[in-house]
Amino acid sequence: YFIRIFIMAALQIAQWRVALPDVGYGFWVLLFTTQLIISRLPFLPSRELFFLSATVALADASGAPEADLAGVMLVNAATFQIAHAVLFAAGSVFKRDAKKTV
Repeated sequence: YFIRIFIMAALQIAQWRVALPDVGYGFWVLLFTTQLIISRLPFLPSRELFFLSATVALADASGAPEADLAGVMLVNAATFQIAHAVLFAAGSVFKRDAKKTV
């Protein structure tokens, strides 16, 4: 688990760093930690929206404009939602094809 979390953290922070290079790594680590904690909360229907609001609340600590941080997090959340939808659709098609061949 540690290796997977470490790789995900490195990729996520690299993605954010490319979008806003003026923000320091310490802030990105703080945001990733916040995202990791929020993802473990039970019964929270919209974790991405909650994380987006937490990011905007922490924007003063980074020195980056709130709108820029919100935009990066919004694109990130939309990318994950689109990827999940595409993978769900692909899985549904392959599952349907597997039933036909049996």
